Parts: sequence; structure tokens; C-alpha cells
Amino acid sequence: MGLFQNRTAIFLFAAICCLLMAQTVSCAQEQTGGVGVNVAQLHDEKASGGRGPLVVLDVLDQSPARSMGVLTGDIIVEIDGKPTEGRAFDDLVKNAMLGPAGSKVTLTIKRARTQETISLTLTRAAISQ
Repeated sequence: MGLFQNRTAIFLFAAICCLLMAQTVSCAQEQTGGVGVNVAQLHDEKASGGRGPLVVLDVLDQSPARSMGVLTGDIIVEIDGKPTEGRAFDDLVKNAMLGPAGSKVTLTIKRARTQETISLTLTRAAISQ
């Protein structure tokens, strides 16, 4: 007896397909959010692979970063308590800075001008450039 000759197998196959389609649509509808900064990675010979911390190149208008006082030139030394130094740029951006819109991320930054270190908790939002 073939797989599709059995009514129970057909029903289960259809149910699994519907679940997979529903999960695909649900994932596509979850909006990725960010904090609204453009960053670059500094070179640091002492860090693993020469990968230093992130520096803020630009803060987007009407972004979570702007509303929390992030400034151009700020150095991001930690994201959610994990050092940025030694980590790959793609990992830092895709797996730490970005996340579901509405989720929170804590940035520990060092002010370029004053060398003051502060932690800011930002709520990710949909960002349009």
C-alpha cells in the first residue's frame, strides 16, 4: 500500500504541511528591529583577530539610540554584557545588535570625548533608513 493510499497518512501529511506553512508565515511576519546606529569595527592589534570594539559612525533620527542619547563617536564595548572586542563584525551586528522589534538590548558605551562608560538599555524598533 503506497503512502497516499492510506487516508490517515494523507491527513497527517496535510496537517504537517499546514503547520510548516503557518510557521513560515509567522516567522516572516516577525519584524527584525535595531537600535538605529551605523557602526564600524575598530582595529585593535591586542584583540583576537585584530577585531576591536564598535564605533558609532552615525545615529539615525527618531531611533531608539537617538532617544537614549547615543552619540556619533561612542565606542560600544559590550552588548548585553558581552565584550565586543575580539568578535566578528557580522556576529555583533546580526546576532547582538539586531533582534525582534520590541525586544531590549543593553549597550555599554565609552564616550569618546570624556572616556566615561555608561550602560543604556534600548528597545529595538523597526528601522527605515
